[in-house]
Amino acid sequence: MTVGLRLPGLDEESSVVIFGGGGVLGTEVAVALHEMGVRVGLVGRTRVSLEAAAARMAGRADVALAEGDVSDRTSVERAVAEMVDRIGPITGMVNMASVIGRSQPTAEVSSAELRVLSDINVVGVFESVRATVPAMTAGGSIVLAGSVAAHRARAGNPFYGATKAAMLRLTRQFAHEFGPVGVRVNSISPGQTPTQLTFWDQVGPPAGGEEKGGSTAADKAGRVPLRRRGAAKDYVGPTLFLLSALSAYVTGADLPVDGGLLASF
Repeated sequence: MTVGLRLPGLDEESSVVIFGGGGVLGTEVAVALHEMGVRVGLVGRTRVSLEAAAARMAGRADVALAEGDVSDRTSVERAVAEMVDRIGPITGMVNMASVIGRSQPTAEVSSAELRVLSDINVVGVFESVRATVPAMTAGGSIVLAGSVAAHRARAGNPFYGATKAAMLRLTRQFAHEFGPVGVRVNSISPGQTPTQLTFWDQVGPPAGGEEKGGSTAADKAGRVPLRRRGAAKDYVGPTLFLLSALSAYVTGADLPVDGGLLASF
């Protein structure tokens, strides 16, 4: 393991579990934590994605992997128990597990799509936090992945923003409820970030294989004050800040990481 930059509260004595650990954002956070000497556990839907994430870390043998469905309470509890056995009491948790719907009018959204979005983006957050907090025997920090879509309406994809708004409400609820036992709960709200958020494997691809009403990457970048779309690594620093002792008096907060997108509305 290569030990890189240190932050207070993130070192060899720390154990962080990442739900959605096989995804783009989860992997980037995991790599950064691993380089700091933190014990890392990755939870994801498929072993293939978890193995690919672990392969990016030197000394991958000390990275714990567990398959789990965040929307299923038993699956999440089993994954957390495996993590505790492998990396010890949990001091931090990150939930990057998320799905985004296709861009379409409200009238065209199917019930199946609504259920998938709700199950992962809302129920999945609830279950991951509920299972993790009891394993944080000495307190800890939880960081959840929100979205700028929770803060503003836009054409298309009407229910995704609603699920992320619900997640922000849960963030504040959890901060209120678990603060007395020393657990902080915050979120970050990414914006304009190309990732692999998809659920076509669960509800099927849209007609024609493409989303409706899509904009080009250049169009989207032009709406951002910093004039570029976010990269996965742009979210690592804010996540580490919220996990570390640098944010010891921060809880119940949402940190937009959007290149100034929300400032323009």
